[in-house]
Amino acid sequence: METKFETIDGRSAQFYMLMSVLVILAVAGIFYSYLMYAKGLYFTGMTNRVPWGLQIIMAIFYIGLSAGSLVISSMYSIFGKNEYKPFARISVFLAMLFLIAALLSIILDVGRPNNSLALYYYFNPTSMFTLNTVLYNGYILICLVYLGAMFKEKEKLVKIIALVAVIWAVGVHSGTGAIFGFVPRELFRSPLLPPSFIAAALSSGTATMILVILVLFRFANRPLDNRLVVGLAKLLAVFIVVVMYFILTENAFRLFLPESREAAL
Repeated sequence: METKFETIDGRSAQFYMLMSVLVILAVAGIFYSYLMYAKGLYFTGMTNRVPWGLQIIMAIFYIGLSAGSLVISSMYSIFGKNEYKPFARISVFLAMLFLIAALLSIILDVGRPNNSLALYYYFNPTSMFTLNTVLYNGYILICLVYLGAMFKEKEKLVKIIALVAVIWAVGVHSGTGAIFGFVPRELFRSPLLPPSFIAAALSSGTATMILVILVLFRFANRPLDNRLVVGLAKLLAVFIVVVMYFILTENAFRLFLPESREAAL
């Protein structure tokens, strides 16, 4: 079945309502970002005992959503499930936006945004932060090319870029997990953390895509085959089981060692 895309006029009451909500959220985000910049990072929940505040928490969450939401596009472009083609463009666009949001959160967490440029001036191949800088920027560029290929309906290029994007997304979230898993912190240090982060990204990204698809199709008054949503829900259930397996395995390991038992509990 051939899929045809149509431009939304953007004149309905639902469209204006959705745009109004997005504008309110954007203004609120800019306002509170200014407050955090003016008053300091303690505004995000950071203290002498809590080294990571709301900005880092949201950055990791956004990175997970970015890598996970891309799986929907791969179902069409890599696995050939044409019924998911209408969702492919949305998933790639959201994947790019979520990663940009994550980078903005990290830049604001630095305190002085210009300090974030030091990662580019002083490249350190032994630093996970430096390596992730390359992964994040490359990911955004790949998403742009991927999205452009889909809009131009270049099917062969879409398949090639889709494979590159999925592999790169695995690297992006593996690198993010390595930031926590490869540092000497008792609660986080674990070689299983990179694949655990990937599993968590797939589950959170798929869940987000389900919500976005339901909201967008309802507000746009477009027909939606419920079987597609059910298929995504089944996929989400598998990802959740995998996440639980990683969590149980990591905590079982910590419980086994007396020196890390308290961290597991």
